[in-house]
Amino acid sequence: PIYVWHSKYESIPTNVTFTDEQIANDFIIKLAHKSEKHISSAQPMLDAMLPEKHRLAATFMKEVSTRGSTFCIRKFREDPFSVIDLIKRGTLNERIAAYFWLLLENKMSFMIVGGTGAGKTSTLNAILSLMSQNDKIVTVEEVPELSPPLANWTQLNSRQSFQFGSSASTSINLFDLVK
Repeated sequence: PIYVWHSKYESIPTNVTFTDEQIANDFIIKLAHKSEKHISSAQPMLDAMLPEKHRLAATFMKEVSTRGSTFCIRKFREDPFSVIDLIKRGTLNERIAAYFWLLLENKMSFMIVGGTGAGKTSTLNAILSLMSQNDKIVTVEEVPELSPPLANWTQLNSRQSFQFGSSASTSINLFDLVK
């Protein structure tokens, strides 16, 4: 079955299943096309953003997943969590939130690290709201997920390209963007 992740109840099986492997493969291709990306036997892994701004991770056929095509769609809130929301949910306490505010105010560096689905993007979006509206921010991402509430924001995204034969590659990786 297809599983749905709920913040309170965690992984919940649904009554939706793929009964035919070809239908599942076609669905994965459709998701890839919706995200304006490509997935195939030659490039069986996909990390992309759907038009609704939800994150898509997929594998195609049995190239890298022994049980066949897989997909995971991570939905993000239309309005990102605020720092107050994170404090109310117990993600941050007031002292840590104030510390991040001081770091941003004094243009200091910090890192937010954690496992998949740990809340890194939500936390960073909330913390970025503490920045001065006079500051400029540039984000560099493989899949665009951040949405800081700042007017002076440049969002840069890496890009993979398809290289056929001896044609020059037009990939733009994260290092190219940071440079």
